[in-house]
Amino acid sequence: MSQMNGVSILSTKEWGAITQHGELLETTPTKIILHHMFTPNPPNNISKDDVTRLAKECQTWHFGRGWVDTGQHFTISCDGTIMEGRHGSLDALVKGKCVSGAHCEGQNYNWGIELEGDHRSEYITNQQEASLINLCALLCEKCKIDSSRIYGHSNFNNTNCPGTAILKKISEIQQRVHDKLQSLTGAR
Repeated sequence: MSQMNGVSILSTKEWGAITQHGELLETTPTKIILHHMFTPNPPNNISKDDVTRLAKECQTWHFGRGWVDTGQHFTISCDGTIMEGRHGSLDALVKGKCVSGAHCEGQNYNWGIELEGDHRSEYITNQQEASLINLCALLCEKCKIDSSRIYGHSNFNNTNCPGTAILKKISEIQQRVHDKLQSLTGAR
């Protein structure tokens, strides 16, 4: 697992991603956009095989839509495992950049994070939330994004994504990321 500022992320190589089918351009992100997979909410005690299967199924589904790779940059499983979705996302992040995605029409030059499960009525697991806060803080810090610029997919497109349960907590997520960034700044 790759480590970046204390955040563990399973790279595309580590979960066995198929090579992308086209060029991915580096962009300068200004937002983070949250999504849900609209899949059944599994138990929290899933195996590493379940996690890698989730990432592979997502990539295969996105290839089936004609996309060059997984649409979003990162996926967080219900057990809190963070996976690089789109190839090159980790490398771009090191430079304070992002690779172009395919997760939100008109916003694909911004970070996209996919959360396992169906969150129309059920909020994410505690493990997912902790990983989401850590990942968003990392993205904000590296790319100089204000924590108030974390949104749901439906803020930009006509969709039920990322689900009502997540949308109701967007301001709380923004605040927790802000607090995390403050604690990181104070620790230096």
